[in-house]
Amino acid sequence: IKPKRKENPDNVKRVEFILSEDNYEELFPRRHPSYTYTRFIQAIGIFPSVCSYVGREEDSDAICRKTLATMFAHFTQETGNHNPSDKDYDEWRQGLSSVREQGCTDSSPGCDYNDNCEDKDSITKKWACGKDRSGKWKKYYGRGAKQLSYNFNYGQFSQAMFGDG
Repeated sequence: IKPKRKENPDNVKRVEFILSEDNYEELFPRRHPSYTYTRFIQAIGIFPSVCSYVGREEDSDAICRKTLATMFAHFTQETGNHNPSDKDYDEWRQGLSSVREQGCTDSSPGCDYNDNCEDKDSITKKWACGKDRSGKWKKYYGRGAKQLSYNFNYGQFSQAMFGDG
């Protein structure tokens, strides 16, 4: 999947029709370099039901626009700079600026999101917490545009994305 490629899946073509690369660049001028338009439409292509045809083109386009708006609002909330002092760009245009939850690394204190790892409930059993080399629970802090946190969210995403988890 690449921009303007005629072999792109139909849902990707719909997104390209609604949101050009130039529009994407304009919406996210402060984005991290890893959040490219190409990677965005490739991600859309992984999920064929996102922006798919729903019976009428007008309805499909309208639903896709709402889906993208919701997605971008979430991205901006989770990954935005949130700098009201930015003289060049309003906060709503500061999205996709961080790849990891701010202040979190695998070795930093806090940001663990693993306080449920000892639980015996069905969700924790299905998507059990992993341990690092030292035997401590892995950290499940936010990463990527969706900023998933907690083992059960990582597990469900992995299952949807890769068929495992």
